[in-house]
Amino acid sequence: MGILDGKVAIITGAGSGIGREQAAIFSKEGAKVVLADINGENVSKLAEELSPNQKNTLALKVDVLNKEDITNLVDAAIKKFGQIDILCNTAGVFDRYAPILETSEELWDLSMNINVKGLFLMTKAVLPHMINKGKGSIINIASGAGLTGGGGGIAYTSSKHAVVGFTKQIAADYKLKGIRCNSICPGLIETPMVKDVFENPEAINAINKASGRTGKPADIAKASLFLASDLSDYINAVAIPVDGGLLNSISL
Repeated sequence: MGILDGKVAIITGAGSGIGREQAAIFSKEGAKVVLADINGENVSKLAEELSPNQKNTLALKVDVLNKEDITNLVDAAIKKFGQIDILCNTAGVFDRYAPILETSEELWDLSMNINVKGLFLMTKAVLPHMINKGKGSIINIASGAGLTGGGGGIAYTSSKHAVVGFTKQIAADYKLKGIRCNSICPGLIETPMVKDVFENPEAINAINKASGRTGKPADIAKASLFLASDLSDYINAVAIPVDGGLLNSISL
């Protein structure tokens, strides 16, 4: 018996990094998982790995800014599994710590669109199904940069603060409908999105000194599992740092 038995989860950004680990641990704990990513090949391979006959998985290439893709994703999930219990808004982009004077309008728009608008569109599409069921858990991947300055550039930090605010408002608006919405604020996690950061020994040494070690995608996936499950049934509207104590130890 897994703690997500009988539940159906949609995970964006499931092709790599945190999203991939969320899919793996959710599947292990009994959930049927719907894998969405701009890289369709990656999620197709993962769906086969998690469920060779794909009875308990569904993989689709999805651009989180494309409303038709999102509609198709939600419709396919309902057609195959009949319900949606969990939404993990995990897809995101990073701005490489660019300050405002080095941030183009294109980089600003990309960061705000993927990190905020994509989350808005996905949540808007899934919420009616959760409301009809009377229960649901939405998990938004924010960042330590959503709680303070210095964890990213101007575009990334602004977008992740927006994710935290979005989370709180969804929780406030829909708590009486049985919907919980929480955000996770990772520290520096070893994912392809920040691969270049891990090539800087000084930065990694500073992180290790402040938090003991750098984070792994599985660290965020385990926190996601808790928020997705009924173990966290009375937790709503929070932004949980999962960073080994990084924010408490240093000023970013």
